[in-house]
Formats: sequence, C-alpha cells, structure tokens
Amino acid sequence: MTDEIETTVVEHEQASAQHHRNATPQGRTPRGLKTLPAVDPVERVELLARACHAAGIPATSQRKSVLMAVLELQSHPTADDICQHLSTTGLQISRATVFRTLETLVELDLIAKTCHPGRGVRYDHVNTAHHHLVCLSCNELVDFIDDGLDALTAPDTSSVGFRVVDCRVQVRGICRKCQSKSA
Repeated sequence: MTDEIETTVVEHEQASAQHHRNATPQGRTPRGLKTLPAVDPVERVELLARACHAAGIPATSQRKSVLMAVLELQSHPTADDICQHLSTTGLQISRATVFRTLETLVELDLIAKTCHPGRGVRYDHVNTAHHHLVCLSCNELVDFIDDGLDALTAPDTSSVGFRVVDCRVQVRGICRKCQSKSA
C-alpha cells in the first residue's frame, strides 16, 4: 500500500505542478479567481485512518482505494467514473461498495458531494469552502475561491422551515475549450 500511496503522491504532485504552472502569481488565474491549495493525498489517507478510528469503523482497503480514486481524478467524478477508474487499476470493488464508501467518506468529511441541475451527484476532493465554475456544454466543474462570494450571507430561511448548513456558488457558462470548439 505504501508504494501505491507514493506512486499516487508523485502523480498528484505532477498534476498539481502543471496546475500551478497555469496559474499566475499570488495563486490567481488569468481571470482573477483564486485557485485552491493542493490536497495532500498522504495526509488525506492518514486522516481517513484517524476518522475511521474515531467513528469506530475499519479503515478498509476499499475505503482507501475509493478515496485515492477521488483524489487522483480531481475532476469531480461521479460514482460511475470512480468505478471505471478503479477497474482500470485492476481493483475489483463492486458498484454498491463504491456508492456506500463514497457516502461514508462524505460523512467522515474527507470528500464533499456536489451537483448541478440535470446531472448526477459528483464528488469533490476539496472538502473546504469553495465555489464552482460549471460549463453548460461539457459539464466540467472548476474549483475556485473568491473573497466576495465567501462574504455572502445566506438569507434567513426560518420562515419556510429551512435550516441552511452551507452556501456555495455555482457560476455557469461555457469553458475555454468549448468556446474554442464552437469558434
């Protein structure tokens, strides 16, 4: 397992380095949005072990594998994307186990659920507050942080009996790749 983690860390660091090469100084993209800090996969796997121990459940190899798949893909994968990724690595984990494991990882606050209208649930390797750019053409989700959006306060919904637990913004439009395809 250590070799698998080290290999995954190297792949993650390479992807992260490419991401940072595309960013401008102070972690800002050319559009003025702040990028999110990289997620350390080794730290997240260690956190999985501690969270499972605290919850009184085993830190199984399946849980580690599904978590690593979410971290490796970094594309806000669906459960089916994760199943497909795991099958390409030679791991035989049933679809039902992947679904249950994803729910457990969300409950343990190791990953987050996200979705946008008309699409299925996707899983986010970033479990801290941030927002998404959503391409209406290819459905790509891009993480970003913005101080102005972070400062928004949720409306008082008590009159309709709704308790707000989170407030995140999705900015919908067409990504650069899709714009260039249609040009």
